[in-house]
Amino acid sequence: MNARPIVHQKDHRTKAPIFITVLAYYGVHVIRRKLKTRGIDDSWGTIKRDLNKWQRGDVVLEKTRRKKIVLSVDTKPNEFQRTLVQLMHIPNRGFREKKT
Repeated sequence: MNARPIVHQKDHRTKAPIFITVLAYYGVHVIRRKLKTRGIDDSWGTIKRDLNKWQRGDVVLEKTRRKKIVLSVDTKPNEFQRTLVQLMHIPNRGFREKKT
């Protein structure tokens, strides 16, 4: 997590940035705790670096003015990435049709 000092003139302006920072820290904590149950005790930097290798690209095809076809293509996830997706219950969206 990359944190920097919060410099605001008024106290009430610091509440949201502090809340977001604490929320992000909690998210990292939950992910690392779930990974530890599977025997993965990597640092957050290692986890981030590995996840950054996984990419997704979307292709949008217009069928009509109201309908579009969205084709999402992922790079092939490695074993660690598949484990994380399963632990976090992230759905595989793949090919889907969407009304806009």
